[in-house]
Amino acid sequence: MNGKSPPTTREPSRPWMDTMNPRITRAMNLKLGEQEVIDRCHRKAIPISAIETLLSGGTHLVCLTIEGADEARQLFKHEIIEGRVRRASFQQIDTTRLR
Repeated sequence: MNGKSPPTTREPSRPWMDTMNPRITRAMNLKLGEQEVIDRCHRKAIPISAIETLLSGGTHLVCLTIEGADEARQLFKHEIIEGRVRRASFQQIDTTRLR
């Protein structure tokens, strides 16, 4: 042999394919209407980064901070949609109504 070790094989890293740990994301899907989510977040002073109505029903909420997301997960613990949902393509919205 030539003294070199054989090449090793390994699976390529594909983090976008891994299941997401719900504790490290600011996003969640909820079984509530958009205005209800906005109102409840406002009452608890949870800042919203983005929000959209889901095509499959419900609301996609993105909190501004991970701490806000943790608080929102507690607030909406019975309304969180598990698994995949049908979403529309992202559209920039006016966020002034979220403040």
